[in-house]
Amino acid sequence: MAEGLKGYDGAVDGVKILHGVAIMAQFPQARQTRQEVDVEPIIQRAIEVIGGREEAMRWLGTPVRALDYATPISRLHDPESREQVLSLLTRLEHGVL
Repeated sequence: MAEGLKGYDGAVDGVKILHGVAIMAQFPQARQTRQEVDVEPIIQRAIEVIGGREEAMRWLGTPVRALDYATPISRLHDPESREQVLSLLTRLEHGVL
């Protein structure tokens, strides 16, 4: 199943995804102009919890109340925010939300 994600090209909520990796722009004051974040493990986890690739990609691009109405894909820019998304997926899996 993960092999199908490696070649995913597209965009979710304005975040460009190239070969399963999100390409996110940095703020101008940062030295780097681009940062690559490997979103494949999070996409894989979303597929496991939600049940399908299409549904998982839709969920990643939908504002979520538990994330203060941010989209999960927009919260993947730093390790702490990625953990919030993974924690949310675990809560969904166990029916806590």
